[in-house]
Amino acid sequence: MYIKRLTASALCMLLAGTAPLNSTPSVPLTGCGPSSTINAYFDQFGNSGKMPAELGRWLNDVNAQTVEPYQAFDNVYYVGLCWVSEWLIKTSDGPVLIDTLYGEFTDRLIENIKHVGVDPADIKMVLLTHGHFDHVGGVAKLKNVLTNARFVMAEQGWKEAQEDAKKNAWKTQCMGNARSCAE
Repeated sequence: MYIKRLTASALCMLLAGTAPLNSTPSVPLTGCGPSSTINAYFDQFGNSGKMPAELGRWLNDVNAQTVEPYQAFDNVYYVGLCWVSEWLIKTSDGPVLIDTLYGEFTDRLIENIKHVGVDPADIKMVLLTHGHFDHVGGVAKLKNVLTNARFVMAEQGWKEAQEDAKKNAWKTQCMGNARSCAE
């Protein structure tokens, strides 16, 4: 009898501290936190395949996505957003940028690069880590600004970018119009 009560008590405590899998967050997203709330919205998106309106609004809000650029360590600087990381490494051969952001956030990236004391025209290389739109969507715009940079990507990343562009063309529309994707 004691074991049954203990098991039932443990189960109640476990369930009391756990949100249902399909729970809908109701907290508005502001800035970069808290991570648990942001993750809850992404979980809802992943489980339903439908972007929550609040998540779409937050992802497209330049002010909410703004993170002051900073020196992470040594010659490595964070120049990205709240939800997408971009890094700048100052080397003796010239600055190297990792990834490009996308859409209007590419302008923020250029501002962040300048904020850490680098003239965008001095960047020697842009390393594209993988083919997702949020990491390579700014290439076309940056090619006109980073006039001395060589853009490089692994073959697998290139294939991923092509597949991702074909398979998920709707995401570009969603990122520009969260309301239509949430409906």
